[in-house]
Amino acid sequence: MGRKSGYIALLLVVVVVIAISAIGIRREDNLKGSLICKADSVFMPVIYSNSVDSVRTAKTNIKKSYKPLHIELNSADTSVLRRVYGIGAVFSRRIVDYREKLGGYCSVEQLREVRGIDEEVYERIFRNFFVDSVLISKININFATQNELLSHPYFTPSMVRRIEKAKKRGGYFTSRKELLDRNILLET
Repeated sequence: MGRKSGYIALLLVVVVVIAISAIGIRREDNLKGSLICKADSVFMPVIYSNSVDSVRTAKTNIKKSYKPLHIELNSADTSVLRRVYGIGAVFSRRIVDYREKLGGYCSVEQLREVRGIDEEVYERIFRNFFVDSVLISKININFATQNELLSHPYFTPSMVRRIEKAKKRGGYFTSRKELLDRNILLET
């Protein structure tokens, strides 16, 4: 009798696991260990760990947890950026291209300006980065050409025209405040 009840209990466990896997699993808490879930008609293990951040995947509707990476944004290449969950080849290339246009990121929040990084993506990735301001290449507007200024995302054509006019009148700029006082740059 004992052996027969053991088989029945094992069979019951297998049926429950299959039933749960067939309907999918939604977990809101961080777990240790692994869990089986159905994704694209293939059973796959999902590993949870105790960490600060978590991400809900669209395909499985399961919350995955991960530890944030500490990546310096102004020196990371595309392969390092792709290590961050949510950044693939396209976003990593766009992040690097935008960094080159800026001359370096002053703040992690500037990632919001990268094409395609919406609020949801930003919230998922921003904890992975920090900025070293020493690595920023600054533009000396007193000696920069019009093309150099226009290639920077923050300079508009009207701003560049105002700078060029002021330089022709003998303007040599020493501070941001001076540019604001002379209405060359507008306060935002």
